[in-house]
Amino acid sequence: MNVTILAENLTFGGVSRYCLDLAEGLRAYPDVQVTLLALPDRRADWLLRAAETREVPVQVLPMRSTFDPSIIGRMRHWLRERQVDILHSQGYRSNLIARLAVRGGRLTTRLVCTVHGLHYSSAVSPRLRLFFMLDYLSMFTSDRVIAVSRDTCGQLMRRGLQQKTRVIHNGTVIPPPVDLEARRTSRQALGIAPHTKVVTFVGRLTHQKGPGALVDVARRMVSTMDNVVFLLVGDGPCMEDIRGCVQDLFPRVRLLGRQDDVTPFYTAADVLFMPSLYEGLPMTLIEAFAHGLPAVASRVGGVPEVIQDGVNGFLCEADQTAQMCERLEKILRDDALRHEMGAQARRSAETSFSIAQMCAHTYQLYRQLVSSQ
Repeated sequence: MNVTILAENLTFGGVSRYCLDLAEGLRAYPDVQVTLLALPDRRADWLLRAAETREVPVQVLPMRSTFDPSIIGRMRHWLRERQVDILHSQGYRSNLIARLAVRGGRLTTRLVCTVHGLHYSSAVSPRLRLFFMLDYLSMFTSDRVIAVSRDTCGQLMRRGLQQKTRVIHNGTVIPPPVDLEARRTSRQALGIAPHTKVVTFVGRLTHQKGPGALVDVARRMVSTMDNVVFLLVGDGPCMEDIRGCVQDLFPRVRLLGRQDDVTPFYTAADVLFMPSLYEGLPMTLIEAFAHGLPAVASRVGGVPEVIQDGVNGFLCEADQTAQMCERLEKILRDDALRHEMGAQARRSAETSFSIAQMCAHTYQLYRQLVSSQ
């Protein structure tokens, strides 16, 4: 079975990591030959470097502009030449290119797309809104649509995609349990004392991630707890606005920028904080659970499918910053509660959100499609 996974871009983020993890994990199946394709990104090359490290074959399709019509022919040629059985896309550009190449060329390649979320900011440009609409309207031409959460699946079904949609949760690598020495080393590298309480945020600094709540909660918490530090790991269009709002709180609130390896920040942390306004199924949350971190997060999208409120973390309403502060403080002040929630978080990742499970379910979906031809 010849599989091509088409990534939307080369930028560090949850979708790119999903494509890379899936491409790597599928190599465990001897009847699968998998190649990772990516659309170009002038600002980044993270996916190229990460794929090289993991020895995953990757190629970039040249494009002269954001949506270059000539890419359709090049994609069609790629699929014919390599006799690709499954083309798996995600993101509006890669979805539209895949569908136009396959359906317009009357190829036998089966189309799969993964929908990582259906919430789009009202601030997007009319042009981008048009692409989102075209992506949705053409979704009916896919053979299967993977929803990363039951919440996303429900939205797709309400839009008429009942027969095509399947839920396959995102997965992550389950690392060895964090030991005290690794925790001490990570904290020393960051200049954080052993008994300081550390709240970590990991993600792109965009409107989606709730930057207003992030800043408000950090400011309130450092004023009420004298031993708490916030680590904000990530970059994005809201970076400079956030920097201006928290610069007087340094070093207790630290903007650390984009990091290719976020493991040390999970290792150093006591709790993950995720005040998102909307989500599909956030990779950051699953990764944090795999590292034994409890979380305080907004009750949005697929987040309640990961967090059992009061068991492995706390759920809050997206606009309730006072509630977020209260839940964070409860976890940080109660060591026994925090350790038990962290242990439950890791068990959740092991039993429900591993890469092996994600790849096994995706492989089964591919196999069913190829067998039905």
